[in-house]
Amino acid sequence: MHKPKVSFVLATYQGDRTIKKCLDSIFSQNYPKKLMEVLILDGGSKDNTLEIARKYPVKIFHNLKKYSEGKGMGKAQGFNKAKGEIVIFVDQDNVFLSKNCINNLIK
Repeated sequence: MHKPKVSFVLATYQGDRTIKKCLDSIFSQNYPKKLMEVLILDGGSKDNTLEIARKYPVKIFHNLKKYSEGKGMGKAQGFNKAKGEIVIFVDQDNVFLSKNCINNLIK
């Protein structure tokens, strides 16, 4: 079975209380890590959001429209940068409850 590359797009802002759980749930997926990319579009966080994110194999970009103009702008930028065949939008406080979510989605 063909396994497509999957891009996760997270628009973040001041998410240091929740982003670790989110990223842990993404990187704990039973899916080949070489077929996953995580793009973080940050809207100018002043807390430890980016410090936490840098501990993971993610690509960090600055949300050019800033969070105050809406997460949608960051997600649109992330979508345009994504290299995956499948793009999954995740908020900084979302977690995958199963390690097989991506495999189930692809099926």
